[in-house]
Amino acid sequence: MIPVAYGVAPTEQYTFECVVLDQNGWDYSFDAEEYEKIPGAKMGGALQKGRAIAEYFAKKNGVPVETCLRKIELLDSDAFARPMPRAVAEERAKRILRKNTPLMIHLKRSLSVMQAVSDAIDDRNKTSLSAQLIPTFARGIAFDVLREDEKHFWKAHLGGKPTQLCHLVGASYENGSDAVLFEKGFKLKLLFDAFVNATTVHADLIEAVNEVWQPLLDGQATMQQDYLDLLQWAKDEADARMAEYFADGRAIARRQLFREMHLEDEADAIAEQLKELYAGIQRMYKNLQELK
Repeated sequence: MIPVAYGVAPTEQYTFECVVLDQNGWDYSFDAEEYEKIPGAKMGGALQKGRAIAEYFAKKNGVPVETCLRKIELLDSDAFARPMPRAVAEERAKRILRKNTPLMIHLKRSLSVMQAVSDAIDDRNKTSLSAQLIPTFARGIAFDVLREDEKHFWKAHLGGKPTQLCHLVGASYENGSDAVLFEKGFKLKLLFDAFVNATTVHADLIEAVNEVWQPLLDGQATMQQDYLDLLQWAKDEADARMAEYFADGRAIARRQLFREMHLEDEADAIAEQLKELYAGIQRMYKNLQELK
């Protein structure tokens, strides 16, 4: 169910919409790049879930968007002196939905498509977020905001108690593809994944590194050799892994890597992500050198 409040003034009614995607013979394949072209599908740099999904499949199958939507109207929601609280309106809509057996059947039949679309949107947003966070991640290491303690715990130091990101030791990565990455020396990749998943620190960390970065760009602060020294290990790993797996002529080594991780089907996408991460580290190191 997609809650769409057309109006919440005392004289207006709440209307909710449900996306129904269970038509026989329809094309329910999903392309994130095509989806983001739908008005309202992308906001704040991230793909959204909502009415735009119905508009995407309606356009894809050449039908009006209303074909993919079912409305639930709260006809009494305008009968109060004050606007009905949103939580109350949503709970009433859910009760109506549970009693509407035909609509519930349509929604259950739509679940497999909606789940696949939801997963694809989540994956695209994570990839997009990752790309955006690479410069912040590199600066966080260089400016000592992200650092490792003597027990190999990586933490974000943003004032107050540090936020733990991961424990970068072999015992933390004993199984699966991460174990292969750790063994092959992709520690920076594992740290970056932990950083991307630590969404609660992103805003504060961006602010913290910008407080150092912007004065450097503006010539109002002096570039410190310490910044390069702290980033050196990440730069060394980037250079080594790029040369070992992603340089020209290293296709066999690259295929073997993904075979060991049992990720052959995702090899191209993951290879691009790794190259983007390592290239970002190399680029940040060069940028810092140029500021000396």
